[in-house]
Amino acid sequence: MKKLYYIFFSVLLFVFTSRAQINIDFEATPVGTYTSASAVNGWTISSRTATSCNSTATWSLGSPEFSIIATPQSFLPNIGTLPNSPLGGTVVAQLNSYYSANSSVTRLAQTFSVTSLNAYIQFAYAGIWLSGTHSCCEQAGFKVLLYDQAGNPITCPSYTLAGAGCASIPTYTLSGNTSWTNWQIQSIYLQSYIGSNVTLEITNYDCTASDHYGTVFFDAKTSNCNCSYAPSNLPITNNFCAGSSLASIQAPVGYAQYLWTAPALYPISASQATLYSTSFTNAVVGNIYTLTVYPASPFCSFTSTFALANTSVSILGIGSNPSCTVGTSGSATVAAGGSGTGYTYTWTNSTNSIVANSPTLSSLAAGVYTVNITAAGAQSLSCGTATATTTVGTIPPGVIQLLKPFCGSEAYLSYPGGTNYQWYNNLSPITASLGGTASSYTVYSPINNSVYRLAYISNQNCHDSLKLTLVQVPSGNLSLASTPTICQGATNGTAVISMAPASGAPQGSNSFSVFSIGTTPPYSSTASSVSLNSFTAANLSAGSTYSVISFDGLCKYSTSFTVPFISFDYTLAPSNSPTLCTGNSIQASVTFSTLPNSGQYSYSWQPSTFLFSGNYPNAIISPSTNPGSVTTLTYTVVVTPTIANCPLTKTLSITIANPITPTINAIPNLCNSSNSVYTISANPIGGIYSNNAAITPNGILNGASAPIGQNTFTYAISIGTCIAKTAGTFTINSLPLISVSGNTLICEGQSTTLLANGANSYTWSNSSLSPFITINPSVTSSYSVEGKDILTNCYNSKTVVVTVEPYPVLSILGNTLLCAGQTTTLIANGASTYSWSNGFSSQAITVSPNVTNTYSIIGTSALANCSSTQAITVSVSNCNIVSIPNRNVDENFNIYPNPSSGKFLIESGNILSIVVSDELGRIILEDHFQKENYQLDLSAYSNGVYILKIFLNNEIKIVKLIKND
Repeated sequence: MKKLYYIFFSVLLFVFTSRAQINIDFEATPVGTYTSASAVNGWTISSRTATSCNSTATWSLGSPEFSIIATPQSFLPNIGTLPNSPLGGTVVAQLNSYYSANSSVTRLAQTFSVTSLNAYIQFAYAGIWLSGTHSCCEQAGFKVLLYDQAGNPITCPSYTLAGAGCASIPTYTLSGNTSWTNWQIQSIYLQSYIGSNVTLEITNYDCTASDHYGTVFFDAKTSNCNCSYAPSNLPITNNFCAGSSLASIQAPVGYAQYLWTAPALYPISASQATLYSTSFTNAVVGNIYTLTVYPASPFCSFTSTFALANTSVSILGIGSNPSCTVGTSGSATVAAGGSGTGYTYTWTNSTNSIVANSPTLSSLAAGVYTVNITAAGAQSLSCGTATATTTVGTIPPGVIQLLKPFCGSEAYLSYPGGTNYQWYNNLSPITASLGGTASSYTVYSPINNSVYRLAYISNQNCHDSLKLTLVQVPSGNLSLASTPTICQGATNGTAVISMAPASGAPQGSNSFSVFSIGTTPPYSSTASSVSLNSFTAANLSAGSTYSVISFDGLCKYSTSFTVPFISFDYTLAPSNSPTLCTGNSIQASVTFSTLPNSGQYSYSWQPSTFLFSGNYPNAIISPSTNPGSVTTLTYTVVVTPTIANCPLTKTLSITIANPITPTINAIPNLCNSSNSVYTISANPIGGIYSNNAAITPNGILNGASAPIGQNTFTYAISIGTCIAKTAGTFTINSLPLISVSGNTLICEGQSTTLLANGANSYTWSNSSLSPFITINPSVTSSYSVEGKDILTNCYNSKTVVVTVEPYPVLSILGNTLLCAGQTTTLIANGASTYSWSNGFSSQAITVSPNVTNTYSIIGTSALANCSSTQAITVSVSNCNIVSIPNRNVDENFNIYPNPSSGKFLIESGNILSIVVSDELGRIILEDHFQKENYQLDLSAYSNGVYILKIFLNNEIKIVKLIKND
């Protein structure tokens, strides 16, 4: 009973609290635009124009941009879909529009008295605010402000969302220059203002420059939290059988949040600790549990403690409903308490037969029923048993009398549920062949005020009856509200069927049936027992015919329709895929086989790049691309009939080219030489060189093939039919004329200087960089020099041969040992010309010296006048005995012949010792002899003068011997 009392008290409190709330939400205001100041009950609407920083403007009552809208809303900028307010309900306020910016400021304000029942304010908002290059106080924005009853701002709980992009609000989303958010919830608690008046003010504004809008969607509600009247002891109940470890405890219902705190040694799981009714398996008698409950306001909480105790199974209540006399339409129910493990139920009837094992029974016949309740589980006996009895009585069968409206030529009678139907025309039964035993019956050509009855057995075997009195009412009507034209072959057709029900037609009994007829593909769409007065058949086929039958619970209606469709085609020119050069234009055009009427079609060209068009069948494509770019764009045109959304898309691909004007890298001056080959470089690469025979198409320049002086050529880059070209020049210089001066015919051992001319710098084959070189070749050698003209950078070379003439190797033939008075011929060899020391220039000379004499000759070669010198000495002797006077020497000896060919005869009467030496004093022979004649043989020795020393009695006689052939 305590629990039932608490529930009843909570309901009364809720009703009282609801009536005490201020009218702060918008659910009672119909959807629409409101311009007056008092359009929304409880609120005052005003507006003004946005002003610059620190300036003021006068508020005007009402606003041109305030409305109440239904949620959800779709297709909002940035937000997308705005769902229902998180505070509940389906309507919210909208301050300012999101499709125009006109410096509009809209304000909602309400002054109310703060009590414990409305001190907690929650508000939800969503919005879009565009930002620009304004100061923060001139941007679009949103504010929620509070003022006390003296008009002073209440700063602490106020909520300010100033200029988009200026306020640091992390819950906003910034997309480009737009700050936006979907629903957010904020709270304001006014406990300290209870007993006084406050003013709540919501303001939304565009920017001051009329170029950025701000829009906010707003909802609010209040709730109570009278913390000063917290209950001293919350009514907590528990169920806990003795000997069991499983218990359950329940808090009073009606609070927003619950928090159970258990003893430290017997914790409750986190998931159970926040439930209004919790159970745990570690129950111990006497454990203290603390319960904290929170009302709707998070600023209040109530706390009570509770000691766990054992309980016994008890019956909190039992009751029943009667049954018909012979049927089973009765019911019974029981409520148990005291067990933490649950309950077992055993219901028995008057014959002690078990009829159910649940707390609630139905389909019972009249009689007495007993329920026995024990705790579930092993501890059932320790928790005791509870027993109670209830009686299901009887009620007599009744007749349900109803007026049955009808219209037209048919009246439709039905009463669902049951069996054994029998329809009566007043008191006359209707035969089964005419439908008299069906669950429904149609009266054809009904008569006003006629009576029809139905006898049937209900699902509980009760005999019931129904009396229907027909009442004729005006017929409604069925019409085809809209059947939009669709595309040929499409199956997305729709038809909106509108039915105006007859007066008195039952709510929720409308039915519609749309089905195909004729050659139309099979189709069926139905709706039964609906409250809507219109029905949309979807997925209909173009050109197909359909029949419609509808029923409003009183009258049946029918009609038919054919789904209209449109068929069209066109060509898009040009049909190929042309290449279009920057600076040129091309027209793309849509052409129909039959000229269309003005406005018959709409045209959408995409993309807009380089394309000039509107809603026209023609478009001009005039590309302007960066040099060097090649772009293939696919343009599409979507042609849509204005009477049907049947877009037909065709595409046109155009290659847009803008070859970059090529640049040619500078070509150095080249020389008119076979090795003067240069590869021209240009940007971009890949072009063609032309208009000069010395250059190949790929840019190889042969200097030897170009004339001396400046030459021109052309370089071109092409992309498709688009060509960009430029002209280039190059200069061909003549080669320097190199000459070498100097003696190129020298004698062996001589040096010569070679001097190069005709250039500015030189490089000799011996690596010398001087214009001249001095050389001393030992043999005939070649010398080359490369000369460079520093102005033209051209090279040429010259090679010279330096001939080296060896000196003549001279020899003189002739007798070089003569006796006084003799003549000899001296013959020179080895040269071309000769010059003797005696003045003769012949090759041979004859001389007759009286004394020994030396003759020299200069021999000169024929080419280089190379001269050698050779000398020859002709020795002259008197050819007699040469002696050194001494008295001891025998004067009587002879040596002859002298000169000789080598054999000399010595005659003497003495014994002689001799020593023979050559002109250098080298002894070649020693001997002694006693004969009178001695032959000295020098044949083995070479020609020349030899000294003969004769030793006799310590005296020496010296004689010159001349040997020649």
